[in-house]
Amino acid sequence: MTDSLDTLSKAVGIRKTDLHKIWADVKANHARLDSCPRHSWEQVDGETKTYAQKYVCTACGGTIDSHAKHWYELGLKHAR
Repeated sequence: MTDSLDTLSKAVGIRKTDLHKIWADVKANHARLDSCPRHSWEQVDGETKTYAQKYVCTACGGTIDSHAKHWYELGLKHAR
């Protein structure tokens, strides 16, 4: 019997064990972000993208992309 992870693994060509690791990394990143009382974003070194640039919080170590950073900062602005 195949499960959805088997299907996904075959469709994208990533081993099931690697998909488990990716998911664990995603959950750990969300836990860091959720536990942080106030983020302070810094551009990830070596990144030169203009689209989907990555940022890391200097307080919690969580990472996000430029879209999430934009909405986070807009939320702070609106809260003032």
